[in-house]
Amino acid sequence: MLYLRTVQDYTVRPQIKALVPGIVEVDSNGGYEKEIHIDLNPNKMKFWGITIDQLIGELSTIGESFGGGFIENDGKLAIVRAYGIKKSLNSLSEVTVRRTLTGSPIRVSDIAEVKEHGKQRLGGASSEGKEIVLGTAMMLRGENSFQVNSDLNRAVSLLKLPEDVQVRILLERSFLIHSTILTVTKNLSEGAVLVILTLFFILYNIKASIIVAAIIPGSMLLTAIFMKVFGISANLMSLGAIDFGLLVDASIVITENVLTRFERDAIFSREEKIRTILNASLEVLKPVSFGIVVIMLVYVPIFTLDGIPGKMFRPMAQTVLFALGFSLILAVFFFLLCCSFLSLRLNVS
Repeated sequence: MLYLRTVQDYTVRPQIKALVPGIVEVDSNGGYEKEIHIDLNPNKMKFWGITIDQLIGELSTIGESFGGGFIENDGKLAIVRAYGIKKSLNSLSEVTVRRTLTGSPIRVSDIAEVKEHGKQRLGGASSEGKEIVLGTAMMLRGENSFQVNSDLNRAVSLLKLPEDVQVRILLERSFLIHSTILTVTKNLSEGAVLVILTLFFILYNIKASIIVAAIIPGSMLLTAIFMKVFGISANLMSLGAIDFGLLVDASIVITENVLTRFERDAIFSREEKIRTILNASLEVLKPVSFGIVVIMLVYVPIFTLDGIPGKMFRPMAQTVLFALGFSLILAVFFFLLCCSFLSLRLNVS
């Protein structure tokens, strides 16, 4: 487990962070972190007259690099540098602590034994009843989770590892991402179909029902654009709060009034029909607008929430406000535009 943890910390982790830009950190669990222990021999230290402070003082200089100036040779300069990093236990054992009166070096290996040990751990990781070394990739905030997950899978397949080490993905977010997308798509599609069928049975006019139902994708499209602009995450909490019935409320009231006017008034020309559509819409515009605004005000207190509740429900309130606002705008302008083109074909049975 010491070997596996070393591979995870110094081979897998750096490669993952280099290959996947959206990964900010790779957390390691399980195994033993590598440590170098120097087991002192008190008798030898006493024999050579070396104290612990002397040994610590010499070992503290390991890993330091020093500049030694330069050497000039045939008009060329060679930079001199003392490279003090020790790469193996043997090189650490050969570090000179002090010298005898005759100049002979007293090395670390003369007074101690240098070994590799595992750091004391407080937990572990297991899979299928076997102890493993677990790496958890942390995604950078604001990144596309679907893209990062795909890049991470590709990076795992490109890892350069020792022949006796195998990396296996235990848990990934692709299943959750696909399930969420499928659930949202299914719910939105079913809701749209039910609203269209309900509109047809209420209005009993297929063309008017299509015009009213067109408000739904239009509002959703504009809402998605503004969610992107304001950095609102599209998830079950934010999108699930959108009620298609609320989106078509304004359009249904205007449509009902327009069809009633068509049935009541005597209309003989296109100009008269357009004028009738405009008058019928303006007649109910004020109460419809107040109704939508009242519904929007219900969500305003959510913006006063702090902490975790605020982070959870504030995107939902923002999404609903965008959707309701755009549905009202489209009900006034888009609906009138469509009726002006289709007014000659809108007949009341």
